[in-house]
Amino acid sequence: MDEESIQQVPEQNNPFISSSVGDPWDVFFTDVSAINNDAFQSMLHLIKEKNLHPGLPCAALVCGEVGSGKTHFIGRLLRQSSQKDVLYYIAYIQPIEDPEQTFSYLLRELINNLCRPILHSNDTPLDRLVENVFNSLDTSKDTFVKKKEKPDLRSAFKQIKNDTKGFINSGTKRDFNKLKNNLKKLIFQNQSHNKKQNKTGIEIMRKRFPGISKTFFKVLFQYKQYEKKNAAISWFKGLRLDDEDTTLLNVPDRNHLSNKALEEESRRLIDAIGQLFSYFGQTLLVCFDRLENLETDAQIHSLGKMIEFIVDTSRAMIPITFIRGSEWDSKFCKSLNQHVVTRLLTNEFQLKACDFNEAKEILKKRLSLITHDSEFPFSEEMLSQMYENHLYSPRQVIITANHKLKEKFEPSAAKILNKNGIQIQSKSEMDLLLFYKQVERIKQNFKSSGPDKQRLIKAIYILIEYYVPNIQIVPNISKKIDFLATSDILNRRIAAIIDTELNNSSIRSALSHGIKWKQKYPDDTVIYIRDLRAPIPKKWDKTHEMLETFNQSGCHLLLLNESHAPFWYAITELSYTLKESESASNAQKKLLNHIKIICKNSENSNIPDSFKTFRNIVSTKH
Repeated sequence: MDEESIQQVPEQNNPFISSSVGDPWDVFFTDVSAINNDAFQSMLHLIKEKNLHPGLPCAALVCGEVGSGKTHFIGRLLRQSSQKDVLYYIAYIQPIEDPEQTFSYLLRELINNLCRPILHSNDTPLDRLVENVFNSLDTSKDTFVKKKEKPDLRSAFKQIKNDTKGFINSGTKRDFNKLKNNLKKLIFQNQSHNKKQNKTGIEIMRKRFPGISKTFFKVLFQYKQYEKKNAAISWFKGLRLDDEDTTLLNVPDRNHLSNKALEEESRRLIDAIGQLFSYFGQTLLVCFDRLENLETDAQIHSLGKMIEFIVDTSRAMIPITFIRGSEWDSKFCKSLNQHVVTRLLTNEFQLKACDFNEAKEILKKRLSLITHDSEFPFSEEMLSQMYENHLYSPRQVIITANHKLKEKFEPSAAKILNKNGIQIQSKSEMDLLLFYKQVERIKQNFKSSGPDKQRLIKAIYILIEYYVPNIQIVPNISKKIDFLATSDILNRRIAAIIDTELNNSSIRSALSHGIKWKQKYPDDTVIYIRDLRAPIPKKWDKTHEMLETFNQSGCHLLLLNESHAPFWYAITELSYTLKESESASNAQKKLLNHIKIICKNSENSNIPDSFKTFRNIVSTKH
């Protein structure tokens, strides 16, 4: 590689600018298989054992310091799972925010992951699980549906084709009625067949799995119907459905259930999913990552409950925790109960630093993305100085390469182009680019993931901490108010309702409570925030009337559509990313600095105006 080509490397697309994976589904950078290969092969052996013995109670602990490749390890497992002969799937679980919803959260995250497309495929793990159920019935010794009961679709369609020609040629009312009646006959005959088929299938599955409820299989058999699929997914997530979807699926109404009852139902649904995976010889790896973000004992105990339940109750699932070794020793090992600690330590994997050859291979793989030249932009002597006498984490290898590149070709090496071809040079612009990457990742899986109330609350807290000096969280005196804060500068409180409910009456109840709060505390600022992936249909006239009343009462509405919501969730994701790679104090400082840059760029057309709207609602700084 000549000097001119070397100089163009960082100007065109610096392969060393990113040292963090961030998301295991991010497969942009190629893998160096030699790094931590012993740990990886041992993990594959554990998975194989679980496949052979689904009831085997086991868990795993992957320890590694900052930048050692914990999230990348999950990415390797993910890529391996896309191979034809591999029978496992990955569920990537980020830190829980609300310990009171431990199993509701776990269930929702499991289904979100099972609804993500498999690498190099349009199918999702849930699609394949349902397909396996139907295929097993077709080949079952049980009589699924007698052949003579099936409608003769070929003859029926031939008859309709002839009727259509007859009506086109004659145009008479008699021929039109004949066509209409035969269409009705076909539709209702096929619907009747499907109902009979589903009923028989449910009976067979109930015999196979007496511990799984009939309602579970009723919903599963409706999953393949296009008009019912979204409602079925929401039901599998354990959500409270609106009246229309409850009727559509013909399932019991969950809206009268307490949070405690929903937690118990979530446990049953997780167990049911595990039984199905076990039956079809598949394993689900439940990967708990970014655990540095668990800040309270309650959150750590919640993690322990999830692990214990999966190990002891849910077949065909392996909980795997990814933790810094120092955090495990100082915090998790002491806070988790002994049963969970023992299970995790039984299969412990330590991620190691890179040797000289592995470091060179990382650089070579990254450079291969932008050039076919096998030579490095570094001399062998420079590489020896950089890596030969030291052991580095993969992240340190990349950071060191980036710094050396800048030293060699400053200032040209500092020039980096984003995907829009805009030159980025300053630290603040780089921080902004990191935020945009978080947004893009969320958008890629946005429709299948669904609203997340607790992550919205965390984003609000982070933003309000920047917008309002000396903000303090007030102990909540109402279950309907999700966030209550005050500041000496404001001389008022900020009460926020974050609503992700799907049920009409629940939405009206939240709005009504906000109106009453404003009437009782007229000086308070009351905000209703909603992720519109949980939409409010136009036909809900009374709800829309109440939205108008809410607004006219001096309260504020903030409705986040698909263009706005990813930016709000990206605030929370950004806080996770920074804390994953920094100490707690440094992460907080960096986070506030990032938020400052993001908010100052809110005039930028790429940043949604909902940030500015929120600032105007809560802040005295206009």
